[in-house]
Formats: sequence, C-alpha cells, structure tokens
Amino acid sequence: MPLDPALIAKAIPPGSTNYYSLRFSAASLRPDLQVLLVWYREVNTIPHRVSDPQVAQAKLSWWQQELHQALSGESELPLAQVVASVISRYQLPLEVFDQIVVAVMSDLAHAPHDNWPSLDRYARQVGGNLATLLCRVSGAESGDDLELARKLGGFVRQVELMQELGLSLRRHSNPLPTTLMQQHALSQQFLEADDAPQQLAKLLTEMAARLKHLYIECAQQIDSRKPQLLPLLIQAELASALLNTLQKSHFMVLDQRISLTPLQKFWIAWRCSKRQCLK
Repeated sequence: MPLDPALIAKAIPPGSTNYYSLRFSAASLRPDLQVLLVWYREVNTIPHRVSDPQVAQAKLSWWQQELHQALSGESELPLAQVVASVISRYQLPLEVFDQIVVAVMSDLAHAPHDNWPSLDRYARQVGGNLATLLCRVSGAESGDDLELARKLGGFVRQVELMQELGLSLRRHSNPLPTTLMQQHALSQQFLEADDAPQQLAKLLTEMAARLKHLYIECAQQIDSRKPQLLPLLIQAELASALLNTLQKSHFMVLDQRISLTPLQKFWIAWRCSKRQCLK
C-alpha cells in the first residue's frame, strides 16, 4: 500500500536532512525507511500541532493503539498498516515504537530536564530509538551497532533541539537542563532580558562542546565501513555540520532558524556515502 504523498512531502521534503539520508541509501530500502520517517514525523510533531495537551495525549494514545491493532490486522488506518508491514518484514521490536510515543507524551507536560542525564535519556528515547529502527531496516543486527545508533540518534536529536530552541520557548517548552540554566543564571523568562542572546550563547557553547565530544566518541567506534548505518551516519554528519554553523552564528537561535543549505547537505551526504562504499 503506497503512502499518502502529502505525508511524504511533510516528513521528507526535498532539501531536508531526511531527504538526503534516503537519497544515498540503498534504493531497495528507501520505501521502508520512508515509512518509518513518515510515522515518526506524524507522532513527534503532535505536541506542536495540537495546542490542547489532553487532545494531544489522546492522539498519541490513538496512534499507539492503531499500530498495535494493525499488527493484529484490525486497523483500517493506511499508515498504521504500512508501518505494521515494515515491522513484520524486519522483525522490528514494537516496544521501541512504544518508547518513542511515551517520550513524545512527556513533551506535553513541558516538564524541564533536571540535568544532562535526563536530557540524554529523552534524546535517546526519541531520536535514538528512531535511529535503531532505521539501522535495523538497513541491516544492523549487532548490539554494538544498535547501541552506537542510539547514541548518534540522541546526538542528532539534541542538535535539533538547539536549532529549534527559539520556537520551543515560544511554545512554553524548554529543553535545556535546569542545572545548566542555573549555572548560567538564566530563568524561564530570560527571553525578555536585553542580554538574553549573550547569556544564551554561553550556555549553548557549553552544550555544543559536550555534544562534539559525544560525536567524536561515537566516530571513533566506526572503525570500518558500515553501510548498515549509512542513513544514520548521514544524519549525524549533517547534524555535526549544523552544530558548527550554529556556533559560528553565536547561537542566534531565539528569533531565527539556522540551517544548512541544500547544496551543503548534498555534499556532506555524498561524501559520507562514498566513504561507506554504498551508492
């Protein structure tokens, strides 16, 4: 059953990170990778698309229920049916999908992360779990590869949180660890302060240094060509380049969304695919 083109356009628009991570993946795998990215987008954006937390909670629970029913052949929702077929074909663990939904549900409470470990857990539950699904479809089976995927997926998600920080704050959601904000004498109302950009830049510089260390640590574990990780490796390299771009802008993310250009993304994805000897 083909996916709704409108859903694909929203989840994988031309020029996006998802677009290039699929563009350089094995052609035979692209339709199934596409299904996972579309499902993830539908679930992960619910807190942003639905203003009423109770309605958003109900929608997330409904998605979770539909996926379970689809695996039993009881759902009539086309996307759930397609996702269920991918789950069955690759023997993907259903609990990973459930963990993503539960993590997204936690966004509805707008509860701050207390510290770094709390933010790490959240990022790995969302982005890390998605990464393991993409890599399983691409052929990753070893525990080491899947753990590496979780770490890299968490890295990608945290860079996204930095990029989207201004929008998140306007939606009364703050992904920054409370301990880090306290160290930099920042409060939830720091957006109203005249020196907010300067204060924020210092905080995000510290966060960026930590993420770069994590990325280097992960890169050192990739000691051979791993085409089964290619979709994720492309996303991680694009996230690393984006992190450098954010830093060069002095993290001016409060009132703008800083991104790589499509040409930059294409070049980075192409180089990554060449290194993995997969076209």
